[in-house]
Amino acid sequence: MHVDFVNVSELLPKTEMVVLSVLFFIIYFIGLCGNLLNLCTFCNHKYLTRLTATMFRTQCVWDIIVIGQMIALELQPTCMRVPQTIWGYLLCHIWFSRVTFWFSVLMSELNLVGISLDRLLAVTSPLMYRNRQITLSVLIYVGSVIYSTSLVSPRLWDGVLNGTMCYFTTSNHSHIGFHRVSLYPYMWVIFSYVVPFSVILSAHWTIILMLKHSRCRTSETEETSHHSYAVSVATNTPRTVRTIRALHKYTGAMAVLFLVTRSTAVVRYLLSTSNILNSPPDSIFYKMSVRLTVFGICLNPVLLFFTVPFIRDLAVENCKTIFRRKLG
Repeated sequence: MHVDFVNVSELLPKTEMVVLSVLFFIIYFIGLCGNLLNLCTFCNHKYLTRLTATMFRTQCVWDIIVIGQMIALELQPTCMRVPQTIWGYLLCHIWFSRVTFWFSVLMSELNLVGISLDRLLAVTSPLMYRNRQITLSVLIYVGSVIYSTSLVSPRLWDGVLNGTMCYFTTSNHSHIGFHRVSLYPYMWVIFSYVVPFSVILSAHWTIILMLKHSRCRTSETEETSHHSYAVSVATNTPRTVRTIRALHKYTGAMAVLFLVTRSTAVVRYLLSTSNILNSPPDSIFYKMSVRLTVFGICLNPVLLFFTVPFIRDLAVENCKTIFRRKLG
């Protein structure tokens, strides 16, 4: 069965489409402001470890890049005239194919994975974590770049150059596979959706369980090993309870946000590449699936602010400092 999605303009009245577009541009603006606030917060405070601070800063940077690219993509047409030069060729196959956009989305997702691993290592291997900050940073970022580049490379052909006209298409990538079976859609879903989500969720649940276990052991005996001490020091108080609750909230909210905002794009991509339906770039299904992905990224700073106490405290303190400077 093959289903064609009608054009957006045929599905919704023009006024409603304008209202919907304005709503998402407001969301993009909020996402930009939230990430800029968090970026200033992490740059102006030195309470975090080098690796943690770097991970949070780059998370804000990648989210800003994704939102900025989304605004540009919303404003550009689905076909564009490019010069018949190497620069026109690169523009078509790198930018117009949306390779840079999905690369940035993947880097944002993998940075969330890095933040989760950062917290996990700080709890499970505190000595190694403190002594290998630079090494861990290099491994995480080099690995993320290689991972993302390898995964998005087939999307280079989503930009089709015909003379001087470059068209964006939603290719089924059927050239990547064996015996006429395309493997890339399944690779994309597994490595851009299932793997990051599984690692993030597993890391946070491991931290929660270790904090609970550490708290129970601390309350039962005062004889702790060096590892237990590193995990439980300063946490055998009500602060431990608050930390566990915050992690529960953050993990739950992040899991729901990731599933809801990414699932539409995953389902659309699988159905489209399986030739079950056709969702061209101007279809409502395609546009909303991409917008929901960016919507989740826009909510990252909001999620961090409301579920992680120390980030909220740092942001509030940073705002107070800025206002004092303005008033003074």
